Amino acid sequence: MASAPPRDAVHISSAASTTERSPGLKVSDGRLLELDVFRGIAALVVVIYHYTQRYHELFRHPELPPFRLTLGYLGVELFFMISGFVIFMTVLRCKVPADFVVSRFSRIFPPFWFAVILTATVLAIAPLPGLEVTITQVFLNFTLMHKPFVPHVDGVYWTLTVELCFYALVCLAFACGALDKIRLFCWVWLIAGAITVATGLAEVDVWVGRIIGYLVLTYGQLFVAGIAFYIVRRDGWSFGPLSLIIGSYAVNFLRYDLVEMAFITVFYAAFIGFVSGWLKWIALRPLVFLGTISYSLYLTHQNIGYRIMKSLYEGGFDFWISTGTALAVALTIASAMTYFIERPSLKLIRSLYRRFRTIRTG
Repeated sequence: MASAPPRDAVHISSAASTTERSPGLKVSDGRLLELDVFRGIAALVVVIYHYTQRYHELFRHPELPPFRLTLGYLGVELFFMISGFVIFMTVLRCKVPADFVVSRFSRIFPPFWFAVILTATVLAIAPLPGLEVTITQVFLNFTLMHKPFVPHVDGVYWTLTVELCFYALVCLAFACGALDKIRLFCWVWLIAGAITVATGLAEVDVWVGRIIGYLVLTYGQLFVAGIAFYIVRRDGWSFGPLSLIIGSYAVNFLRYDLVEMAFITVFYAAFIGFVSGWLKWIALRPLVFLGTISYSLYLTHQNIGYRIMKSLYEGGFDFWISTGTALAVALTIASAMTYFIERPSLKLIRSLYRRFRTIRTG
């Protein structure tokens, strides 16, 4: 994921942009820089996890690496919290559901489509054992609703499916005029998620598991936390959002072990610091840049990185050169994608939509 990175308001993919300038929150060009940093750190943690731990599970490093970031997958949980914050902020600015749909589509799909094509091309030229890709798989992946039928072209796409389901729930609430009852919605979501996790309901039947997945019940507490932190950021601390934050944090104990909860606790603490205006000092230029390219980095680093590492290992290079080269290539690809695919396509689609709306209403 993640979810989780927009320039004006987005995910996993997600960078929080906003024109609001609240005291104590560092904003530049309409963007909350602390959230950019969170996204960048989350993406980098996931990358390092894949290159150290996950690669070792799939292909084995020739020698045990000097370190393995075994819990780096939890960066996705941070993405989901960011997404809850940003997506709720985004939908509140939209006038009609179509505004929200275009906002998410323009942000998520063009870079995703390019990433699918790029990754599939690399794997077609230099296949990875067990990760082969077919043309049918590529075309179905374009929809992001492919999982019941074919595997992901790249494993990281599973988080985008979760994000898409979250977007659909938010859009449905918006269309039904239920956003003013968001706290009640969040409590129902939390309770349903707690029951689902506590009873192992997702394991009962494959179709039950899919329905639970579509309702995002196993990760809902993280999105709820993000929504509650946005309410705090907008309105200040009060019992309503504080109780949601505490409730969402408690639900996490049903899903994660104590070691994992230590990291989840750090994420909640970071958000408390962020909405309270205590983290302006983290908005360092390299970290903000990492957040800027984080969505493209997340989309393209894994299988392409694995291919680079495997080729270099086969050529006799050590861990540091193989992993460092994969990381450098991943950052280069992500930077190019951000400035030549992600941003131009977003501006074009939203510009065309604004013209359409103007013509239609004019």
